[in-house]
Amino acid sequence: MDYSEKDTSKSVVGIKFIMNNFDNPDRGTNENPVIKDDSETESTTFLGKLRYNGEYRIRFLHTCFVVWMFITLGWNVSVVGGTFPDLRLIIQKDLETASWIFTLGSLGYLLGAFIGGLLFDRMNRLLLLIIVTILNALAIAAFPWCSTFPTMLAINFFSGLFNGGMDVGGNSHVASIWGRNSAPFMQTIHFGFSFGGIISPLSAEPFLAPKSCPSELVENITVTAFTTTELPVVNVTTGSEECEEVYGETHIHYAYLIAGIVSLTATIPFLCLFLLSQKYATYVDSPLASSDIKNENTIDDLPKLSLKKKITFVTLLMLLISIYACTEARFSGLLTTFLTEYLDWSTAEGLHVTSLFWGTFAAGRFLGILVTRFVKTPTMIGIYVGALTLSFVGMFLAARYNIEELVWACAALAGMSMSVIFPAIFTWTGESILNVTGTISAVYLVGVSLFNMLFPLLYGHLMDNYTQMYFVDLLIAQCVITICIYISIRVLLKVYVKNHDLKGNTNVVS
Repeated sequence: MDYSEKDTSKSVVGIKFIMNNFDNPDRGTNENPVIKDDSETESTTFLGKLRYNGEYRIRFLHTCFVVWMFITLGWNVSVVGGTFPDLRLIIQKDLETASWIFTLGSLGYLLGAFIGGLLFDRMNRLLLLIIVTILNALAIAAFPWCSTFPTMLAINFFSGLFNGGMDVGGNSHVASIWGRNSAPFMQTIHFGFSFGGIISPLSAEPFLAPKSCPSELVENITVTAFTTTELPVVNVTTGSEECEEVYGETHIHYAYLIAGIVSLTATIPFLCLFLLSQKYATYVDSPLASSDIKNENTIDDLPKLSLKKKITFVTLLMLLISIYACTEARFSGLLTTFLTEYLDWSTAEGLHVTSLFWGTFAAGRFLGILVTRFVKTPTMIGIYVGALTLSFVGMFLAARYNIEELVWACAALAGMSMSVIFPAIFTWTGESILNVTGTISAVYLVGVSLFNMLFPLLYGHLMDNYTQMYFVDLLIAQCVITICIYISIRVLLKVYVKNHDLKGNTNVVS
């Protein structure tokens, strides 16, 4: 299929006519189409661009569809962490062993991000997004039906593979079609991710295995795929009697089925765009070049860095985003487990705290859309990483002294603090250092996957064999490392890009 510039002008006119007549049938007929000239009617306001600028409108439509895809992505990621205790019931494994679920998922994510990054720059990106969203829906729906540990690991590997493709595809697509104006749109798609993370634990809660304290000891326990009362066992005290608190029957396969159906709906918009691209300009792959933006949106505005310095910056940024993303994943994935096993909270209470975390996470990303207009991206990253460190220090004190209210407050602050960091690192790269291509996105997400392969094993080993408090200790340590890398990047930018600013002054660095 040819997507050359020669065919784009006619296609833009066609799609503009269809959408304008959809809004107002009196504009014209098929025989005598009346299309208002952009030069006479185009406005510089957001609504004006949507109404009169077909090029802007189709890109905005793409962004909306990526937002929905990221909602389903956040839903899938969150459901695994929120239902992790029930997954352990199904496979009958301790925390250290069950942590391989996260590791194999991250390995699949690594390969998915790597392969997706390579394919993104070489094939029809709409077709790529269609494939990964369909396959991801099937994988997540099948996940809890695996009653054996090896099959669950295999399914989660493939789920991670397709998640990686969706993540690198969505980030690269939005960054490429908006260029240096992508900051609010990047925050918006990641707001969608966190919104999915809020809904997911709530949708799973009715299907969780309940905890109970039986009046007499249950012997000769039988285990089926979705029924177990053996693991884990928690010693609790009720009044003057101590008993073994046990889990009942779990029905989380319904929660995963819902997640799979929701994920499948993300395929439909991209399929429509792909089919329409045969006739209209619904396929876009380059930054917006309309007259009111093109002077601010060129790749030439970025500093001219030598290959050695590009590798240095990409490596440091990859480490920054990887360690941060590992912090986010471990906190959201193990928070329920930490609260239920260290502080003896119920699974429902743990899920409520997780939902609060995702709620403030989503609210922070929504506010981040506005914050990006008033605060420079590097400054914003520094502020939010500092606040995240404080939230984990507070969580350490809350867990040490069993202060329930402080746990809730620190979980909320952690969600707010994490909200903008991941997309802001992509934005920082595109604004100040180099163009965000599919390859650059793949490098970042491969790094994220590597760290998410290794750290679950470290968390599981230390928490299972020593103390659950290592959960908070490791989170604080990761934040300290993140701050050090962030400071290093700021210093190197001062040294290597002395006179470069965000308005287009170019500094050649040899």
